[in-house]
Amino acid sequence: FVNPPRKLAKLALKSIMANSNCHIYLGTISPKHDYFPEFESRITFLDLHDEAVDMGIDLVSSDYKTFDQDIFFKVVQLKWILLKRVLSTSSIDFLVFTDLDVVWLRNPLPDLNILFERNHQINIAIQTYTNSPAKESLCMGFVAIRNNEESLRIINECSNIHSDSLKNLTSRFGDDDAISEY
Repeated sequence: FVNPPRKLAKLALKSIMANSNCHIYLGTISPKHDYFPEFESRITFLDLHDEAVDMGIDLVSSDYKTFDQDIFFKVVQLKWILLKRVLSTSSIDFLVFTDLDVVWLRNPLPDLNILFERNHQINIAIQTYTNSPAKESLCMGFVAIRNNEESLRIINECSNIHSDSLKNLTSRFGDDDAISEY
């Protein structure tokens, strides 16, 4: 929902469609929902426009927001809202969140289902891009979240860390920073 280039987003959606039969929740800040009409039956669009306006996010430009832009770090706060909304309004056992620049080469759902079934203490499975044992770095680009109160508590706390850090520390503090700090 950070306005990825349409071709990249379409490729990512096609890879999910080809490798699973899951339903897709797509957060958007645009009132127009005809991005991918061929996927309409398997997508629920969740409108995050009002939340974006409340956060002071400039909605005039529909350009792709990249890591080198301050606005990117503000826009990715919407991820926490999307996660909370899906988990609190659906009856799914777990949610897999993936950025629209991630391509699925195979279906990860069976492995994630086994992970959650065998490890009841695990609420969130998240990718890492740690390159130093001294400091763990997590990436919110692909994450599986068990649908329970503990997961919602963690998401709320990370959302608060993210928001507070943008207010108090730096304009370049993102969702990856928030989950890694948690």
